[in-house]
Amino acid sequence: MWIQGLNESKYEGGQNIVSPKIYEAQGHFEKMNVELEKVGKTRGKMEEITDLFRFAIEQRIEGISLHSQGFYTKKLDYKGEYEKGRAKVNIADKYFAEALAKMRQEVSKYKSHFGPLADEYLEFSIGYYQSQ
Repeated sequence: MWIQGLNESKYEGGQNIVSPKIYEAQGHFEKMNVELEKVGKTRGKMEEITDLFRFAIEQRIEGISLHSQGFYTKKLDYKGEYEKGRAKVNIADKYFAEALAKMRQEVSKYKSHFGPLADEYLEFSIGYYQSQ
């Protein structure tokens, strides 16, 4: 959604047009944060992983917000919000990849519970966030 939103957002005829996908992505990450708060009540390694995810989500939401503001500010008032937003999203992606790698280590201990698909999905997700 975020990438699609970036591609659809543009500056046209003196107006900034921000794709609704950007705000949809922000809502998606906010919802994930709420879900992680429920999981975060567990102890040990999962708590550490949850904290990493939460930090990544907060950075991504902040980045999406700054990015959107960059589109809405007039050209003369522009102060680099767009670049700051992109940088925050890139930082968030690194934390997501790290949290997913730690989660993969934990999941591998409980293969009988999660099955091979969990490992495959985590591997794909790590690759996705590392490539961003």
